[in-house]
Amino acid sequence: MLRSKKKSTNIFIVACLVLAFIVGMVGAAGAATISVEEGDSIQDAIDGADPGDTIEVGPGIYEEQLIIYINKSNLKLVGSTDDNGVPTSILNLSSFTSGYGIFIDQTAGVTVENFEVHSSPNRGVYADKTEGVVIDNIVSHNNSNDGIRVRYDQNGTIQNSKAIANDGDGITFYSYGSILNNLVSNNVERGIYVNVGSVSGTGMVTISCNEVYENENAGAIGSSDHRVGGIIVYSKAHDAGITHVTIENNKIYKNKGPGLLLYKINHNESIPGIVDPESESLVKGNTIFDNENRTSPSWGINPADGILAYLCHNIVFECNEIYNSTAGIRITNDYRYNSYGPTTNNTLKFNDLYNNKYGILVSGGENFQVKNTTVQDNNIYDNEEGLVNINNGDEIVTATSNWWGDSSGPSGEGPGSGDSISMNVEYDPFAAEMIDVCPPADCPSTGELREPNDFCAALFSVPTMSPLLLIVGLLGISMFMILRKEQKK
Repeated sequence: MLRSKKKSTNIFIVACLVLAFIVGMVGAAGAATISVEEGDSIQDAIDGADPGDTIEVGPGIYEEQLIIYINKSNLKLVGSTDDNGVPTSILNLSSFTSGYGIFIDQTAGVTVENFEVHSSPNRGVYADKTEGVVIDNIVSHNNSNDGIRVRYDQNGTIQNSKAIANDGDGITFYSYGSILNNLVSNNVERGIYVNVGSVSGTGMVTISCNEVYENENAGAIGSSDHRVGGIIVYSKAHDAGITHVTIENNKIYKNKGPGLLLYKINHNESIPGIVDPESESLVKGNTIFDNENRTSPSWGINPADGILAYLCHNIVFECNEIYNSTAGIRITNDYRYNSYGPTTNNTLKFNDLYNNKYGILVSGGENFQVKNTTVQDNNIYDNEEGLVNINNGDEIVTATSNWWGDSSGPSGEGPGSGDSISMNVEYDPFAAEMIDVCPPADCPSTGELREPNDFCAALFSVPTMSPLLLIVGLLGISMFMILRKEQKK
């Protein structure tokens, strides 16, 4: 009798837990979908929406500015596209004299996708003090400031978008997070500018599969500003900021200044030196070429390097193809300032570096050196100079197993007739033939939308479901299965 009562009690508990799970799912299903057609007001729909709602905007031209406020968490604002995925919901801001195209203000979990935004008197899309914002398949062009800006987000995402012919940066990212599969071109200022100087704490940044070209690095950028280039990743000036960065499979060309500028990655000036010895960054599979020097009347030239890494630590540069640049890859303490440092523990491997002034340039500073630089298994050929190690005291660059363009090895301080090396370069043994490097990058074509690659995240992406109810429900199902098993014993 007691056993029967115990079973009944257990079954009752399980039933309650399962019911809680069902209630959670019903709550999730309560999120509304609101439709807006041309001639309707998108802002009215936003104002009337609850957190977690989806607003679907039909094709057409809408002459209004949009603001998503603090109380609209997990809102989805989704425009329309044609058969090729091109946005057909268009925000024309030409009649406005101030404000932004789409402004997402102090809210969490907001997604904006499938809009063309143009002719804004300020930024095209601006997310400020958000958390987990997703900006997806936006075409932002001919705006009077940045095409897309995200500020103070610990995990923001900009993906599948185009930022073209804006008067500011194409993409400005004062945040940690991801910038994926975007086309950024012909902007007056920078291409992609990441700066976490004003973001709290430390974090990570991923920049992958972007095409960045013909950005002028002019306009409002000061003549003494050294933070210029196609893609700039700028950590904090004095404190710890970006500890890990992944920059992979980007195509960067014909910008003013360096193709890729990395500034104080995993660096803390107050130590001074490395922030996290266990954190390793990756710069891999990028194609960089034909960038141009930017002349600064205040202090000189922003060189047209393929990659310029200043005061960075623990970065692996791998499988990059860089040509027609000042330095294919420059590792330095001496960029704008030369009295800080050191720079430590960077590795270059399986890169193709050719037709540059310098294949690789390692440059120390006034008081500090570039330490523990390893250059191995690279093709370094047809450069004016192959590898130069300057202003670096007695520090040795380990540069073994590289192809220098000739089976006899490097020239200069080396024994052969290949690309030259300077003093303080350890070159032996060297490769007698060209090295097989990496296969081509696996990226979506420009404008091709990414499919969700996390099945579990997609499966459980119910925006308004209580996490507690979800956990309780899953526990209930587990207990139910256990009790069923016990009853069969």
